[in-house]
Amino acid sequence: EGYEVISNGDLITSKSRNGKTNWRYKMNNPNAPYLIMITVGEYKKLELKSKSGVPLSLYYYADQENRVEQTYRLSAEMMDWMESYLNYPYPWGTYKQVPVADFLYGAMENTSATIFGDFYMVDKRSALDKEYLEVNMHELAHQWFGDLITSRSGAHHWLHESFATFFQMRYAQVVKGDDYYRKWMRENAEAAFGQSLKDEMGIGHSMAGSNRHYLKGAFVVDMLAYVVGEEKFKETLSDLLTEFEYKNVETDDFLFAFHETTGQSLRWFFNQWVKKGGEPYYKIQFEIDSDSLGSIADFEIEQIQEQTATVGLFKMPIKLEVHYKDGSKDSTMALIENKTHH
Repeated sequence: EGYEVISNGDLITSKSRNGKTNWRYKMNNPNAPYLIMITVGEYKKLELKSKSGVPLSLYYYADQENRVEQTYRLSAEMMDWMESYLNYPYPWGTYKQVPVADFLYGAMENTSATIFGDFYMVDKRSALDKEYLEVNMHELAHQWFGDLITSRSGAHHWLHESFATFFQMRYAQVVKGDDYYRKWMRENAEAAFGQSLKDEMGIGHSMAGSNRHYLKGAFVVDMLAYVVGEEKFKETLSDLLTEFEYKNVETDDFLFAFHETTGQSLRWFFNQWVKKGGEPYYKIQFEIDSDSLGSIADFEIEQIQEQTATVGLFKMPIKLEVHYKDGSKDSTMALIENKTHH
């Protein structure tokens, strides 16, 4: 008695007798076993509900009530945002969040019951250095990507972390603005470039590492949304979650889902950004050819990254602009996919 026992799913009974309490929880849908959790501690909780009626139980240490509002800010709103973006309801009935001591990582997306390091339990002043908001969003996104649909093996782990980080970045864009979002994405790209100096693995490799599974992967998912368009991207994710709910998935399941929704083959995109490694590097030469009819700006673009068994040529849209002394400009978009492009 005196302790809260928190686990996955719905609390069915909590009965006390002879100084002890028996807790019974039940999961109503299939659940990957690595996502089972049991937390025992002296907790209090804040209870909220999303617009769709999902009950949120937000736990905290009894002596840290002054940190609750800051730590859990926008928790209900981000649930609303995810359900709206995916057009797929939260799949687990209830959602709990629990701070724990001496946690090895930042947080863990246990099904319906996220735990996070209690170092994220901060007041408004400490939040200026580090706050829980984005980790909160990341773990919530996992309730769909990782928990509702779960990768079949390590080679498909990016389907968990890349998408969770993508939604973390996108919600940060909503809350903190576009400049903050672009700064984050630039840092993601720089991390990917740094990792490529060490090895040539693609994000769809079990040993790709955090800089790819999380950071480069978020950038790749963002590019995928750009290639197919935001609305088709959302539609595909909704269809895919519906088809594979409570099942295992592989990278090609995503590839085929986008083919079904958009009618276009994206095998080239998945091959160069998921299954292979590296990034494109370009050498660009520019000159102006003039004759009696006027002037023509001529660009020559060459892909100069070393081609290996795991790094090839990239198919990429590149925007070219010519600026004139009078302040005007001309621009065009070129799809670069060969070694040299004029």
